[in-house]
Amino acid sequence: MATSVRSNKEVEPYLTHASAKVEVSIVSVEKVNGLDIVCKGRADLITMDNTVICDLKTCEDASADGFNKSFMQMGYWMQAAHYVAICRKAGIPIQKFIFIAAEKNPPYCTALYELDVNSMEKAFAIRQRLMENLSVCIANNDFPVHTKGVTSFTLPPWIN
Repeated sequence: MATSVRSNKEVEPYLTHASAKVEVSIVSVEKVNGLDIVCKGRADLITMDNTVICDLKTCEDASADGFNKSFMQMGYWMQAAHYVAICRKAGIPIQKFIFIAAEKNPPYCTALYELDVNSMEKAFAIRQRLMENLSVCIANNDFPVHTKGVTSFTLPPWIN
């Protein structure tokens, strides 16, 4: 899989970029509703000319349709918005967030994806709402839970 990623002609320019650094921790502080909220992320690869973050995602299917399912289900779109936001708050003017999708099984196909501009703007807006909700939770020391008490599960009928 690593060989496939490294030999991909579209991935190679990012991996060999003169200023590329791997596993870069990013920390910023955002003031939301009067509270300072520390935000963190760890970029798989960031070009230190401050323009691109690349994030490697292993998957079963790196095709556009296949990876899009994982992309949505795993919330990768929110990760992109969060990382770009914290970079910008930290003074790193990231312009692109690229996902490198690499299949876990032979032939280890690899593809690159990014959110379109409108989708990234929507993701930023959703992230901002979530940050505002978080600030209220922190201020009130009251965080939502899924259930209270004990919830019983029933086995499905196909289990004998």
